[in-house]
Formats: sequence, structure tokens, C-alpha cells
Amino acid sequence: MISVTIAIESEASEQAAPSVHVESSTPKLTTLKELADKIKMDRSAARRYVMRLGFEPKRARTASSGFQSALVFTPDQVNQIVKARTADGYL
Repeated sequence: MISVTIAIESEASEQAAPSVHVESSTPKLTTLKELADKIKMDRSAARRYVMRLGFEPKRARTASSGFQSALVFTPDQVNQIVKARTADGYL
């Protein structure tokens, strides 16, 4: 036979602690797919273009990549790449 005991706590302990919004200290990473869409290139051409500019992307698992490992760029790198693409006469 199984015995189950249920305890009911007072209302004072049920009050939730005030929620605190914690901002992530890490900047949002942009995947190669998102970057390619932004600079209006297909992914393989965008990867070659970025490599030719001298950027070395990192690998990370992001929600937008379905938590699969993907090439990612920092916001600063994205800005530099977009500026270079604009300077080349595109966008």
C-alpha cells in the first residue's frame, strides 16, 4: 500500500519573489544564413565573401539554426561586413 502525505503551506510562503529581468551580457550572434539574407547573397557566396574580407566566424548553436552548430558573427562584425558590401556598390 502507498501512503501519500500532502502538506499545505501558508499564504505568506506562496507569495512569489519579485521577478527581475536579467539582460544577457552576451551580444546577439548573427548566423551566416541571417547575414546572407541581410547582404542579399546566397549562403555559400556570403561565406566566401566574408572569408575574403578576413573574418573568421565562430561556431555556435542558436535557436535560429535549430540548435545545430552554425557559423555566427558578432554585431560588430556584421556592421563591418555590411559596410564593406555597401562600399562595393551593393545593397
